[in-house]
This record gives sequence, structure tokens and C-alpha cells, in this order.
Amino acid sequence: EVEAPPIRPTVRKKSRVSISSLTRGSEKQSLPTSQPIDESEDENESNSTIATHTQWIGDLPKSATFSNIANMPNKPTDFQLRIHIIEARKLEGEFVRALVKVAVGNVVKETSTKYGTNNPFWDETLVYNFKEHPQLLMDKAVKFKVLNTRKILKDAVIGSFEFDVGLAYNEPDHCFIHKWLLLTEPHDSTGKPKGFLKISINVLGPGMDSTPSPSICSPDNVDIESNLLRPSRAQIQPATLHVRIFEASDLPQMDPAYFNKFKKLFNPQATPKDLVDPYVTLSIAGHHGKTKVIWNDQDPQWNQQLNMAIRFPLFSERIRFQLKDKDQTTADDLIGTYFMKLSQISPNDHPPTFGPCFVNFYGSPREFSDLGDAYEYLNEGVLEGVAYRGRLLVEVTTSVGVLPKEKYEEIKPYYIKATKPFLKKCRYKLCCAFLSASMIEPFEDTVEFEVSIGNYGYKLDEGVCPQMSSTPPLKPMWDGNEYYFLPWMDKKPVVMVDSEWEDCNYRIETANLLENITERLVHMHVV
Repeated sequence: EVEAPPIRPTVRKKSRVSISSLTRGSEKQSLPTSQPIDESEDENESNSTIATHTQWIGDLPKSATFSNIANMPNKPTDFQLRIHIIEARKLEGEFVRALVKVAVGNVVKETSTKYGTNNPFWDETLVYNFKEHPQLLMDKAVKFKVLNTRKILKDAVIGSFEFDVGLAYNEPDHCFIHKWLLLTEPHDSTGKPKGFLKISINVLGPGMDSTPSPSICSPDNVDIESNLLRPSRAQIQPATLHVRIFEASDLPQMDPAYFNKFKKLFNPQATPKDLVDPYVTLSIAGHHGKTKVIWNDQDPQWNQQLNMAIRFPLFSERIRFQLKDKDQTTADDLIGTYFMKLSQISPNDHPPTFGPCFVNFYGSPREFSDLGDAYEYLNEGVLEGVAYRGRLLVEVTTSVGVLPKEKYEEIKPYYIKATKPFLKKCRYKLCCAFLSASMIEPFEDTVEFEVSIGNYGYKLDEGVCPQMSSTPPLKPMWDGNEYYFLPWMDKKPVVMVDSEWEDCNYRIETANLLENITERLVHMHVV
């Protein structure tokens, strides 16, 4: 099967090549307009060091410099985070013994303790070394906690602040220099500031040089608000992120079929069970949640709402949804991952709003094997998936100034009923004509191409009616140089795939009308 870039194309033993990735854009049918996670990534830490007085430890090898995340290789890469803890101001409390703990993912480090002051000065640098995929590192949360240490009782949290590594990496020179963090107490509904922490952070990749962070103690009358790390013209307010998860469909088999075969042996008319036990997890800005488990159902309906207490505006770039399969004896299996970018559903720092709409999951091939999935890493969402893994109907809304009373609740029946009219499906026909196939590596068996949209046209899925979705098998011919080609000559193969998706014509028509009106007004120099 041909795997989408960056995986090199290969042909499976049954000599059929799938190009379902070419039809991905056609699968993104959605509903009315408006669009919990396990932070269990392995941390690869080595030789981390604490340095004082701004002495940077070591230099990374100078190979290639990558200016942004998109240009980075899709493979584990060496990174180093240098976090300079400078000072704090206006810490709440009396006789404070201040200590700062900084967690990057699961790696936690701390500064020394400063006694008897509400304005401590540390000038200490914490160094973190990682080797992993750039996208995974950029999603890790950098969490700052200022603690009031105690000898007998548990340390008290004065205030905290957190953001994603990607927020600092997207800054010029991939760093924050002398930024003030507004410290708040997570369980304080008023959002009252608990103090301010001055830090610098450098995110270094291969060949990058750090930006110096001078050890300067700010004067007593320093204007913290002018250099505070928060979105401009925005107030940090308590808010509730409502994520409604309705249903999923087209999930692949995730469990072996031993018991189904055993049951069919004694009762041929018995209905086989769906071999997947799905649930959904999500995460945003360090907040996590998950739905209940639906047992033995490839088209589960959760109808569950997750209410997550957050601070608005958010210091995060995206929400991560993961579909997982529950296993009672082994670790849960990952079905697929979807990242929802906040920049697309929360423009200009407006509260995030999306859906209800289907989002598609892509990852490893759908075929189940008792020996394990060799391409399971594609389900993490780091690399581009090569096969459709299912879809999820979700809705995201935000209530600013309101904190949730309950984290989990059932979606009201009237709201579920209101979404049903938008789930009405229409039939669509996908037509694909093949003109040529060349530069094929030496291959002795026959080759055929398969076109699929979702599960439709996918021959190995027993739950879908067979269709004429593949080209006739042909044996490649040598082109006289180094490669082979398929001898279609004057007879070009054409395949057609029938499918059913939600009707979104009303949205397309409205969008086209607005676009045409805008073009006419611009042409008339009205706007």
C-alpha cells in the first residue's frame, strides 16, 4: 500500500496500492458552521544541569538551523530548553520562603529557597535536554509554580503559570527575554494575581545559539504590566470550556476475533460483537478530560459534555483529541489523534467556538493483526496518517467569567434532538480517471490502484459494500532505463465510488453568496 509522505511508497503483498490519501479533502464534510488527553509521552532527559549566574551549559551540535516547526524533520531531534529564573515581585503572604518549581512535560526541576522576602532574587538557570519529535515537544506544557516551603507541613502554592513550549519557540529567536509572568492560584475563582515572576527562556534546536539573558535586578518601581506575558488588550479571566462529544463512526477493529469465531461455531446465526471499546480523551493547556467507555461498538454514542475550568485567554495553541480502545489486560490502544487549532476557532482572542461538526482521524492502516501494528506511531498525529481511522462529532463553546459546577455531564436530550436534522445524509459519487503511472520500482507481480473516501471503496473493510474502486491489475513494463510503467496506452481506467455524507450544501451556498457580494463591492470600490 502506498503510504502518504514522508513514508516511502511500498506495495503490499496482495499487489494493491491505495491512494485514499488523495481524496482526504473530500471527506471533510461538516455540520452547521461555527469548529481528554493523556500527557504520557516519554521524556528523554539526559545530563540536565542547574547553572547559576547565567552560565549557559554546553553547546548543541551545529548541523542545520530550522527557522520554524514546519521545516523541522519528522523524526526525534535534539532540543535544549534553558529557563532563566531571575526574580519575583509582590508575592502574596508573610515570611515567605520562596522556591520555584518548573516542569516541562514530566521533567521537574527547582531553584534554591529564598527566605523571608516577598521579592526574592534567584538568578538561576534550569537546563532541560530532550530528544523527540518537534511537534510533541512543542505541545509540552511549561509549568511554573512558586511555593512557600515549610519544614513540617506541605509546601503551599503561592501562584502558578503555564504555557506550551511552542509559544516560546514561535517568538523571534525562539525565546522570551525578561518576561514577567502573572501568577495566579488555579483554585481561586476570582483570578486575583498572587505575584509576578520574571523569567527568560530559550528553545534551542540543532545549530541554534542562545540569546543572552542578563542578570538584572529590577528596580522597586518597575512597571510589570508593560512587559507582562499575556495577550495584548486581554484580561485573564476564569472561563469554562464546554466540549460536547456526541458520537463516532467508522472505527476500525482493535481487538482479536477469537470469541466471535468461537461463538459462531456453536451458533451460526449469532450477531458478532464489534471488536473495539472506544473512549475519547482531550487536553488543552494542561487540563485533561475523558469520556466514558462504550463497550463493543464501532459507532459509539457518548452524548457527554466535558466542562473544563480554564483561564481566558488561553496560553495554548491547540486542543488535542485522541480516540482510544480500552483493554482490560494490557495498555489501552490508540486509535487516532486530531489536533484542533485555536487560531482557527478563536480568532482575535475571541472565545473558542466550533461545531457541532465531524472531525476526521487518520493514522496507520486499518487492517488488524494479532502480531501488532508496525505503523502504530502514525496514530499519535506527529506524522501524516496513511489511512482513515474514523470520525468524531464534537462541539466546542466557551463561557467566560463562569466556572463549571461539574466536570462531566450528559448532553440534554433536546440538544441532541436539535442536531439530528443536520445529520441527514446525501449520496455523492466520486469519479477518478488515471492517465499514467510511471517511475515504478522493479516489481514482478501485478499492480492495481484503489481509490477510497472514508471507508467507501476500501475492499478490506467487510462492513462496506464492494464497489468498482480499483483499476484492473496489470503487470508493470520496463521503460528501457531504470523504472517500470503500467501499459494503459489509449485505454485509461476510470473508477467510481458511491458514498453518503452529511448535506452541507446550505453552508456552501451561503458562503458562495457572501464571497460573490464581497467581490462585487471590491470591484465597485465600495470597500
